Amino acid sequence: MIALEAATGQTRWESRYKAPFNDTCSQQLGPAPRAAPLVIGDRLVTVSAGGLMNAFDRRIGTRLWTYDLVAGRPDAVRACGYSSSPLAHKDRIITTAGGAGHGVVSLDAATGRLVWQTQDFDNGYSSPVLIDLDGGPELVVFTFGEVAGLDPDTGSLDWRLAHPADFGVNVAMPVWGDDHVLFVSSAYNGGSRGLRLARRDGVVVVEERWSSKRIRIHFGNAVRLGARVYLSNGDFGAAPLAAIDVATGEIAWRDRSVARCTLIGTGGRLILLDEDGTLALATPGDTGLTVHAKAPILESQTWTPPTLSGTTLYVRNRRDILALDLGNPATSR
Repeated sequence: MIALEAATGQTRWESRYKAPFNDTCSQQLGPAPRAAPLVIGDRLVTVSAGGLMNAFDRRIGTRLWTYDLVAGRPDAVRACGYSSSPLAHKDRIITTAGGAGHGVVSLDAATGRLVWQTQDFDNGYSSPVLIDLDGGPELVVFTFGEVAGLDPDTGSLDWRLAHPADFGVNVAMPVWGDDHVLFVSSAYNGGSRGLRLARRDGVVVVEERWSSKRIRIHFGNAVRLGARVYLSNGDFGAAPLAAIDVATGEIAWRDRSVARCTLIGTGGRLILLDEDGTLALATPGDTGLTVHAKAPILESQTWTPPTLSGTTLYVRNRRDILALDLGNPATSR
């Protein structure tokens, strides 16, 4: 674990720990973590490819506690490793763990103590999402063969809907909108769905508005701006950027000038980082994408989504990390 000064990239501290992982994808992807770290108060929480969760003092790097999410359940780790990024809820950490009675777990952030464990979900590769549903929090999980909603305080099940994909490869995080439509998507014959959620008399009601096998996110992410969702659409091979009408599931347009990418939305624009390391700033329109700038900044296998803080954009591949100043085109760090 490495902490860098945000302004300079200088190392503030490093912390090393054993987290072995050796499975099908290790030779291709390496043993490095697949899950994004979580900051909760003064703690930094990480999860290894083998499902080992660690909490650090984020100021100095001291390791505070360890929790093995898959202890005694080796089948809970998928072939390409554990990749669910944990989330914070109040003073707790919630993530998927996999297996009978242990599908989702909640831990005390201060001590790593197990608060609750529940459900029989097998792990996919996606990360849980906390949404505001009619004034109350709802935990959405996208697992091996389904999407489901839980009470984040207790883990009790509110709803579930089957979403099978070949080999259970459900990767992309669900995307929630103010119109109460939840968008879920996966490749490997999974396809996409638009689900409308509502809380009525304490019960969550789920209505499937549409489903489509033509819309498939492989291992990237989707961004919603207004009434559309933007994503790289495809499995292996070409995956052009596509604009999807979230109300109907219709494909509004495709743009083949952008390779398979991860993306973020800001101020009505998209920042796109393709897997070959090319960064682009673009505005999506009614009929297509207007690209304002494009530059190669990293080498191949750039699969980590970019992070925007103010006008500073942080990007990385498996070897390098860069900080770019988007507010002043004449400077970059």
